[in-house]
Amino acid sequence: MLAGFGTKRAKRGLAAGLVLAGMQVGLPGAVSAQSLGKHQEHTQASLGVRTSLVSDAGYDPYAEDNVLTQGSVGLSRTLFAEGEWSMAAAAGFDFGGVSATVRGEHSELDLYRFGLAPEARFHLLPRLYFLGRLGPTLSRDRVKVYDSAAATDLSSAGWTFGFDSALGAAYEVIGKTSGANHGTRGWVQLEFGYGWSASRDITLEPRGDDADAAPERVNGVSMPALAIRGPAVKVAVAASF
Repeated sequence: MLAGFGTKRAKRGLAAGLVLAGMQVGLPGAVSAQSLGKHQEHTQASLGVRTSLVSDAGYDPYAEDNVLTQGSVGLSRTLFAEGEWSMAAAAGFDFGGVSATVRGEHSELDLYRFGLAPEARFHLLPRLYFLGRLGPTLSRDRVKVYDSAAATDLSSAGWTFGFDSALGAAYEVIGKTSGANHGTRGWVQLEFGYGWSASRDITLEPRGDDADAAPERVNGVSMPALAIRGPAVKVAVAASF
């Protein structure tokens, strides 16, 4: 009799286990959302290096080659999440420049790019997500060439609009396994994209203190129009909280 009672209890336990397993299979979204937690819904700050390949002829007078390497900082915040998918608002700032020698004269270009875009994310694993981003940019550039004959710098500066796109991935290398943990998490990121900025006409002239010190005979020098556009790769580390 005791053996029969034990058998019935075992059967009831097995049935309950099968029902629970069926509920878990039937509710993948709920299980996924619970496991992702702070892996997915967070504020994230990043610091990295962005390298662009600029083939525009207007870029040549200020660089030794077609490579433009800049520092890059970013800030994003998850707006909403549904299962493995989420959407974030992302802001970025790229800064840096290049220099070269043109006909024996020193030249340089400084570029600052501001960007704001929605960023779609898909978590393949709690610690791994893929991302896609497309949004507008506002760039500020300043070019300068030293005129040894006039012993002064000739320069030009201006703003241009554009857009920036990126596809990439981020992997969490530091952080608790549980998504319920609210501690800081560390990430590594890799992105491939394309940046495009409108063309800007360049007329080099002495400006500011250089204009006051320049001889009156110095006139404006027309240079090829400048358009900073081309493919780019970005490597960064990030912290989320």
